[in-house]
Amino acid sequence: MKRSTWLLVGLAVLALGALACSDEDDPAAQLHGTWDITSVGSHHTWEPDGTWYVTFAGGGAPYDFGTYTVEGSIVTFDTDPDSPECPQTTGSYEVTFIDADTTSWELIDDECIIRGVNVPRAPWERIGAQ
Repeated sequence: MKRSTWLLVGLAVLALGALACSDEDDPAAQLHGTWDITSVGSHHTWEPDGTWYVTFAGGGAPYDFGTYTVEGSIVTFDTDPDSPECPQTTGSYEVTFIDADTTSWELIDDECIIRGVNVPRAPWERIGAQ
């Protein structure tokens, strides 16, 4: 389950990258969509309503979810108390858009150890926009 949390985070970063080209003045809008973290095997979706969730790349129910905020290039995750992986934890990452559909993440601080390991593992690739 911890692997899935990182995968969700990865997808979020990818979503930010794709929207960066379409709405460069709104960092949160750049994140919206679904991102693939191939090295982890998960998809991370960032919704316009400020929620996120992670699923396995092969599908299925979300195994991690919560809310997020974006300030400049910093994305902060707040995991829902009912999330199976790392409930009620907070993590912050700096997102860099390599291009509109590719992002990289750098750990700032995260209470969820598995997410802190998986999110910055490899570039995230956008697979769907919101």
